[in-house]
Amino acid sequence: MSLEEKETVKSQIELYKDIRPLIQFGEFFRILSPFEGNEAAWAFVSDDQSEAVLAFFRVLSQPAERVPILKCKGLNPVYLYRHHETDKVYGGDELMYAGLTLPKIDLFILHANR
Repeated sequence: MSLEEKETVKSQIELYKDIRPLIQFGEFFRILSPFEGNEAAWAFVSDDQSEAVLAFFRVLSQPAERVPILKCKGLNPVYLYRHHETDKVYGGDELMYAGLTLPKIDLFILHANR
Protein backbone atom coordinates (compact mmCIF):
# COMPACT_ATOMS: atom_id res chain seq x y z
CA MET A 1 0.00 0.00 0.00
CA SER A 2 1.28 3.45 -0.84
CA LEU A 3 1.48 6.17 1.79
CA GLU A 4 -1.41 7.99 0.11
CA GLU A 5 -3.58 4.86 0.24
CA LYS A 6 -2.73 4.36 3.92
CA GLU A 7 -3.76 7.95 4.68
CA THR A 8 -7.03 7.44 2.79
CA VAL A 9 -7.79 4.27 4.77
CA LYS A 10 -6.89 6.04 8.01
CA SER A 11 -9.28 8.92 7.29
CA GLN A 12 -12.05 6.49 6.31
CA ILE A 13 -11.62 4.59 9.59
CA GLU A 14 -11.74 7.87 11.56
CA LEU A 15 -14.92 8.90 9.74
CA TYR A 16 -16.55 5.54 10.47
CA LYS A 17 -15.64 5.81 14.16
CA ASP A 18 -17.26 9.26 14.25
CA ILE A 19 -20.54 8.10 12.72
CA ARG A 20 -20.67 4.57 14.19
CA PRO A 21 -22.91 5.48 17.19
CA LEU A 22 -25.41 7.11 14.84
CA ILE A 23 -25.45 4.07 12.57
CA GLN A 24 -25.77 1.68 15.53
CA PHE A 25 -28.38 3.55 17.55
CA GLY A 26 -30.02 6.06 15.20
CA GLU A 27 -33.31 5.57 13.41
CA PHE A 28 -32.91 4.01 9.95
CA PHE A 29 -34.78 5.33 6.91
CA ARG A 30 -34.65 3.78 3.44
CA ILE A 31 -34.96 6.61 0.92
CA LEU A 32 -34.28 4.70 -2.31
CA SER A 33 -34.54 0.92 -2.45
CA PRO A 34 -31.65 -0.93 -4.11
CA PHE A 35 -34.20 -3.46 -5.35
CA GLU A 36 -36.12 -0.92 -7.44
CA GLY A 37 -33.40 0.57 -9.64
CA ASN A 38 -29.76 1.50 -10.04
CA GLU A 39 -29.60 3.78 -6.97
CA ALA A 40 -29.95 3.26 -3.24
CA ALA A 41 -30.06 5.77 -0.39
CA TRP A 42 -30.34 5.43 3.37
CA ALA A 43 -30.45 7.85 6.26
CA PHE A 44 -29.64 7.39 9.92
CA VAL A 45 -31.07 10.06 12.24
CA SER A 46 -30.30 10.50 15.94
CA ASP A 47 -33.15 10.24 18.46
CA ASP A 48 -33.03 13.98 19.17
CA GLN A 49 -32.84 14.72 15.41
CA SER A 50 -29.65 16.73 15.88
CA GLU A 51 -27.52 14.55 13.59
CA ALA A 52 -28.07 12.63 10.40
CA VAL A 53 -26.01 10.59 7.98
CA LEU A 54 -27.26 10.29 4.42
CA ALA A 55 -25.66 7.61 2.24
CA PHE A 56 -26.22 7.41 -1.51
CA PHE A 57 -25.00 4.61 -3.77
CA ARG A 58 -25.12 3.87 -7.49
CA VAL A 59 -24.87 0.23 -8.51
CA LEU A 60 -23.62 0.96 -12.03
CA SER A 61 -22.32 4.22 -13.41
CA GLN A 62 -23.80 5.35 -16.70
CA PRO A 63 -22.95 8.20 -19.07
CA ALA A 64 -25.05 11.37 -18.77
CA GLU A 65 -26.73 10.23 -15.57
CA ARG A 66 -29.34 12.46 -14.04
CA VAL A 67 -28.43 14.25 -10.84
CA PRO A 68 -30.51 12.71 -8.05
CA ILE A 69 -32.61 14.80 -5.69
CA LEU A 70 -33.06 13.00 -2.39
CA LYS A 71 -35.72 13.91 0.14
CA CYS A 72 -34.51 13.16 3.66
CA LYS A 73 -36.74 11.61 6.29
CA GLY A 74 -36.89 11.90 10.06
CA LEU A 75 -35.33 15.36 10.43
CA ASN A 76 -36.74 18.18 12.50
CA PRO A 77 -38.27 20.74 10.09
CA VAL A 78 -37.32 23.72 12.28
CA TYR A 79 -33.65 22.76 12.76
CA LEU A 80 -30.84 24.03 10.58
CA TYR A 81 -28.40 21.31 9.49
CA ARG A 82 -24.77 21.91 8.52
CA HIS A 83 -22.92 19.68 6.05
CA HIS A 84 -19.73 18.40 7.68
CA GLU A 85 -17.40 19.07 4.74
CA THR A 86 -18.75 22.19 3.03
CA ASP A 87 -20.26 23.98 6.08
CA LYS A 88 -23.32 24.71 3.93
CA VAL A 89 -26.47 25.06 6.04
CA TYR A 90 -29.84 23.58 5.08
CA GLY A 91 -33.23 23.83 6.76
CA GLY A 92 -34.72 20.55 7.95
CA ASP A 93 -37.90 21.39 6.04
CA GLU A 94 -35.85 22.11 2.91
CA LEU A 95 -34.08 18.73 3.15
CA MET A 96 -37.33 16.82 3.68
CA TYR A 97 -39.67 18.56 1.24
CA ALA A 98 -37.54 20.14 -1.52
CA GLY A 99 -34.74 17.60 -1.31
CA LEU A 100 -31.00 17.63 -1.64
CA THR A 101 -29.14 17.52 -4.94
CA LEU A 102 -26.26 15.04 -4.75
CA PRO A 103 -24.00 15.28 -7.76
CA LYS A 104 -21.25 12.65 -7.17
CA ILE A 105 -21.42 12.72 -3.35
CA ASP A 106 -21.93 9.35 -1.75
CA LEU A 107 -21.96 10.21 1.97
CA PHE A 108 -23.53 13.31 3.45
CA ILE A 109 -23.18 13.97 7.19
CA LEU A 110 -25.43 16.62 8.70
CA HIS A 111 -25.31 18.23 12.15
CA ALA A 112 -28.07 20.44 13.52
CA ASN A 113 -27.31 24.04 14.44
CA ARG A 114 -29.73 24.95 17.20
